[in-house]
Amino acid sequence: MAHVAYIISFSSGTTAISNTWLLLPFIAYVLVMGWTVLPHSGKLKLPVGIYEIAMMLMAWRALERMLQTGNTGATLAFASAIWANGPNGIDLGRYG
Repeated sequence: MAHVAYIISFSSGTTAISNTWLLLPFIAYVLVMGWTVLPHSGKLKLPVGIYEIAMMLMAWRALERMLQTGNTGATLAFASAIWANGPNGIDLGRYG
């Protein structure tokens, strides 16, 4: 639920998509994570998939906010969202 709150917070006061191309790396990230982690997630496929999508949306909305507002808080939010995705790399080592 916290991820949804972050996505809503990062989205407030910004347009939905400032540049469609910005979304492509995030989609690629989810596809790679899905391709490598989900086949080995067993009964947790659905929660793991939802989590990956939520993390991607959070990072993307933080980037959009940073680029549209240009303030320091938005930059820190984007850096935090990227940092929060770090443990997902551990999943690649564990399941991939």
